[in-house]
Amino acid sequence: MKITIHRGSREIGGVCIQVQSGDRSILLDAGSPLGESLSTVDLNALDFSDIVISHPHQDHFGLIETLSSKKTVYMGPIARKLIEATRVFLQQPPLICSFGELQSREWVDFGSDIRIMPYLMDHSCPDAFGLLIEAEGKRVYYSGDFRASGPRKEVFDYFLADPPRDVDVLLMEGTMMGRGNARFPNEKAVENGMIEVLKNLGDRACFLISSGRHVDRLCAAY
Repeated sequence: MKITIHRGSREIGGVCIQVQSGDRSILLDAGSPLGESLSTVDLNALDFSDIVISHPHQDHFGLIETLSSKKTVYMGPIARKLIEATRVFLQQPPLICSFGELQSREWVDFGSDIRIMPYLMDHSCPDAFGLLIEAEGKRVYYSGDFRASGPRKEVFDYFLADPPRDVDVLLMEGTMMGRGNARFPNEKAVENGMIEVLKNLGDRACFLISSGRHVDRLCAAY
């Protein structure tokens, strides 16, 4: 098995990892960078058949709009609906690539060379998965984005109670590495902070700026 990190090792966001085994080659995520990036990724220059998207945030799926109808993108069913709805509101054309579906803890076979099992994780959007990749007798686990401080913390507890075993390589996200989080250690603290702002505003108008796919934040605002 060959693993190539095209982007994501020197910046936050824009993740794109290629896994090759035998005649099969797939990508784990194909995201747009959140800010300035030290590397570029041209999907049209890469030789692969399928992309597996860990979750519906732009820094993990943003490049799929460049794909042709010959490529297949795998993601959770709710994730796909969120991405498609966003494109409607932004007046963007529908994606023309083909789609496959991910379900938590169900294997997806990519020919005889590679198979992947998604693990549902606690994150700020639905259908957020960690990915276990098996090929050539080896096991790689890609964490995707995850946390243990949201309203679905029990999902993370369930993962810890029954995690993937005998993993040879761990590829882990590090979004919060090097950043303090003392003021808002969890999503409930964010919600309480929003309530304080609203209380202090009285009857004045309040506007929320948030990602449309940050479902937890929208629920907290509600």
